[in-house]
Amino acid sequence: MDNALWDVIRAIPQQVQRQYGTDEQLRMLQAAANKLGLYDAADRLRDQLAIIDEQVAIVEAEEQVKAHDVDPSRCTFPCEICASRDRNYLRKHDAAVRGEDWRDVRAARDFGRD
Repeated sequence: MDNALWDVIRAIPQQVQRQYGTDEQLRMLQAAANKLGLYDAADRLRDQLAIIDEQVAIVEAEEQVKAHDVDPSRCTFPCEICASRDRNYLRKHDAAVRGEDWRDVRAARDFGRD
């Protein structure tokens, strides 16, 4: 590493310890690496954080599905879980709100295309 960059790093005053979570600290470190021109390190941090974010999203989605299945009364419209299980979910709900049968609505729409 060149001496100019070390001089910049040494010139930064020591900071107090932060009580942020590890992921948040890594995001700040990524921003600092970008500012210092350490783009490869910043890219590595970004990629690692993306993997962590994806894993967290998967776990949260699984927990949401479990909670939904345990207590279906928690289901609110639009419900992504219900929609993922039934491809006609949105059609059924919109028609039900208007007091119509969703199959009639679809047939009328398809008839209008002819």
